[in-house]
Amino acid sequence: MSQVRIEIIIPTYNAAMYWKTLSTGIRAQTLKPDRVVVIDSDSTDRNVEVFDRKVCHALDGKLALRPK
Repeated sequence: MSQVRIEIIIPTYNAAMYWKTLSTGIRAQTLKPDRVVVIDSDSTDRNVEVFDRKVCHALDGKLALRPK
């Protein structure tokens, strides 16, 4: 039986204020993600910087940031 891999893909635009809620939801899952991919669409609110500072450390570095 093969191992289940869980990846979360998050498209985002100016969503810095929602990262705390999102990270709480991700951490509360029974099965933890193997990777989280954030696709930012030219945000003007330092979206990726906030995500990196507040969320990435909680996900054990399983983060891939992708620009639009």
